[in-house]
Order: sequence, then structure tokens, then C-alpha cells
Amino acid sequence: MAIETADDMNVFFDVDDFGTEVTAVVGGVTLVFDAIFTDAHEAPSPGIKPTITVTTPRIICRRVDVETVVKDTAIACKGKQYLSKDKQYRGDLATIYLKEV
Repeated sequence: MAIETADDMNVFFDVDDFGTEVTAVVGGVTLVFDAIFTDAHEAPSPGIKPTITVTTPRIICRRVDVETVVKDTAIACKGKQYLSKDKQYRGDLATIYLKEV
């Protein structure tokens, strides 16, 4: 069975597991929510080409937590400051692509 809903993913968002606390400021309102953060990186795979490259930091979270987040929203995560650059939905989940500032 595939993981499809935010309820299925809640265990992963927990900061005691894989999640991290994220803060976003939208129109003077501060949103605080848990998300899974992935930094930009390259993951070499020995003997397998090409390597897996993630060129943009991103967070995956519950859609309901970020529906008011728009492009260039200030986001703080893991001690760094970012701007939101794109947001994509998949069912109850959202992926927000970030740019470090």
C-alpha cells in the first residue's frame, strides 16, 4: 500500500523522527509546522551512473499547513533562512522548493 495522505505521513513529520520545525512568515502571520527537509546534495552511487542530484533544498509537509505560503515567503529551517520558490501539491502533501538567502 502506498503512502498517500498527510495522516499516513504524520509519523515522519514528527521532530522526534525525521521531521524538523519550520517557520514561515506570511503577511505578518507566523506559521510554525513540522516538515521533512532535504538539503541540496549529490548522492554518488558506486557503479551506477548517473548520480542522484538534488539541486534545490525543499520541504515536504502537510498541504493544510502551507496553503497560504506564496512565492518569496520567508522560511526558516535548521538554522538557515530561505525564500519559497515553488510549491507543488500531491494529494494532502505539499513540496516547497527553497532558495537560501
